[in-house]
Amino acid sequence: MNKQTLRAIIIDDETKCRSVLEKQLSFACPNVDVLASLGEPQAAVSVVRDLSPDILFLDIEMPLMNGFEFLQELDRIDIDVIFTTAHEEYALKAFQVYAVAYLLKPCSEEDLVKALDKVIDKRIAPLDQITILKLFESIQKTGQTQKVAIPTMEGYEFVLRDQIVRCESSGNYTKIHLRDKPAILVSKTLKIVGELLGDSNLFVRAHAAHIVNLNYVVKYLKGAGGQLVMEDGAIIPVSKSKKSGLLESL
Repeated sequence: MNKQTLRAIIIDDETKCRSVLEKQLSFACPNVDVLASLGEPQAAVSVVRDLSPDILFLDIEMPLMNGFEFLQELDRIDIDVIFTTAHEEYALKAFQVYAVAYLLKPCSEEDLVKALDKVIDKRIAPLDQITILKLFESIQKTGQTQKVAIPTMEGYEFVLRDQIVRCESSGNYTKIHLRDKPAILVSKTLKIVGELLGDSNLFVRAHAAHIVNLNYVVKYLKGAGGQLVMEDGAIIPVSKSKKSGLLESL
């Protein structure tokens, strides 16, 4: 391993995991100086900004704010990130694609040293919002997350998938109707939004201008194509070409 001193911060909601990692670093990587070991990602945002570590050991699955949402809060970071996860199927594909180092918990000291060597040797480019979004979208494709990254004027809003009632096309824009929040208007076509949502078993294109969440369909009204009555009271037309497949899904 490169013997330069590296300043690190550990963020993991599990106390035991943080303690084990600190001990491994102390024994196998004495050139790593742990500046802070934190269990609450919300509070860690300001700490990371203030201390500007060289390396961030970041857990993925944490309550209230996961690892990707944490990076989103930082906006842009000149830090090499080593993700930590207990779920191999959750992370490996995205991390391999974007050359981000990771540790699969519980990790060995050998794995830890290799991950640090990888970061040091490759000097991963700073993560910006676009990279974070791509990572999040890659994870979404594995079906392991319940949130969707919605692009907005300010950045990205992470919305629970099961809170999306329906999506309505408006030219090159799409209005995303949510169950417990105001609708979000995004500058993306309905086709692009549909690709982002994925999961044809849950979100279905009922019409050229409408995607619906089947969990919020209250009633089907007969007709040429028919109509769907949604939980929020909206009446959604069904295209003739979509009718058969839609009824099978219902």
